[in-house]
Amino acid sequence: MSPTGWKSTPGALALASGGVAVLQDAHGWSRSVTLRLAPILQELMEDGVLRDSVAGGCRRRANTALVLDLNRHQQVLSSSARGPEAPILTVRPLLSRADFLVDLPEDAEHTWAVGRAMCQSVGAFRACSTTNPAVRELRLLVAALRDQHPTIDLGSVQREVTSAYDAIHSANRDLIRQLPEAGDLPTRLSISFAKLISASARGHGRDWAEVGDVDEAVEFVNAKLAFLRMRGVGPVESPAHHPSAAQWVDSRQGETVRPADLAMEDEAVTGVAVSERTIRRHVQDAGGRAVGKGVYLLPRQSGAEGQPGGDGNCDAKH
Repeated sequence: MSPTGWKSTPGALALASGGVAVLQDAHGWSRSVTLRLAPILQELMEDGVLRDSVAGGCRRRANTALVLDLNRHQQVLSSSARGPEAPILTVRPLLSRADFLVDLPEDAEHTWAVGRAMCQSVGAFRACSTTNPAVRELRLLVAALRDQHPTIDLGSVQREVTSAYDAIHSANRDLIRQLPEAGDLPTRLSISFAKLISASARGHGRDWAEVGDVDEAVEFVNAKLAFLRMRGVGPVESPAHHPSAAQWVDSRQGETVRPADLAMEDEAVTGVAVSERTIRRHVQDAGGRAVGKGVYLLPRQSGAEGQPGGDGNCDAKH
């Protein structure tokens, strides 16, 4: 607020006037956030106008094109194939103002092909620097290596990267096909390869990648895929048989969880909103211990499978 009153300044959408504003991962917006944003986006799409919530409702012309990028819930939450769609897809007045609605069908083989093409095009990978002092303090070594080796030449290992990608594809195509929430994993793997190989080269004080860096990257990628296999692939549970919020929390014994994520997953399956506060209370009642901001470690109860008092079956599914 200035000495003479409120001063209106343009926001991100207004600053994008004459261009395109991309709102990525809109499926992650909660219902309350969606309902607050929808009227703003609707007015922009229909009239090309943005209205301040303060400064007397000042109106500003904005010739801004909007691209809302989102995934269907069943593609990002393993237990939500039969649950409701993302909140943004339920706002019909907003959708009716969109010029195009494009629904890309699931095609695991296509994403593998795209990821392979990305591997074949690797040439140089430039790290993104961070200006957040707190982050830099926690990553001093990484920051120093990035400063010394800002660009890593990956061209010499392009063949090895593509060969490793093909091997991973062959070993995991069935797994990815059965995990609807992992539809974009193949393309993300190619990006992970570039980052991990570059990190390995920097760790060895080089501006170029070698075969050994590819081998190290493969180890990390395989560890991620092994985790997916460990989680198991099975039929999606019907919402009618979904456990209560307390049982939902209890089923995550021994895991590190975020109450916000559990609340969103529970709502996606049941269609019934449950507050993060409720989930947090159940987590605390179950003996959850805070291990970070919004993160809790749930203890494994005595008598659980694989623990003293259980049946001792180490192959039991969790």
